Amino acid sequence: MRQSYEMIIRAAQPHEAQELSELCLRSKAYWPYDAAFIEACRDELTLSAADIQHGNIQVAEIAGRHAGLVQLENSCPVAELELLFVDPDFIGKRVGHALLQWAIDQVRNKGGQKLITVADP
Repeated sequence: MRQSYEMIIRAAQPHEAQELSELCLRSKAYWPYDAAFIEACRDELTLSAADIQHGNIQVAEIAGRHAGLVQLENSCPVAELELLFVDPDFIGKRVGHALLQWAIDQVRNKGGQKLITVADP
């Protein structure tokens, strides 16, 4: 029997910075990058408590586990998707979709007209 869990999207908390940084690195390492590239990304993907206190990082949580995160810089009329990472255990389970939809809804609700992102090749 397949178990189903409710996903919640909530604000990240400063004490979660290390665990969320590790999630970002695990997610990046899931894809076919070499170890040198992952290490080169470490500083960029390391979140501090201050980053989180800024208030623009949301966490997807399923059954008490961090399933993913999104960081949105929402400056009307253009917003930027800074981070969107899904823990490898939850890839393919619509976590990324839910986080992206959350970001789109936030932009629309604040009158934004464009959401941009920069992605790896």
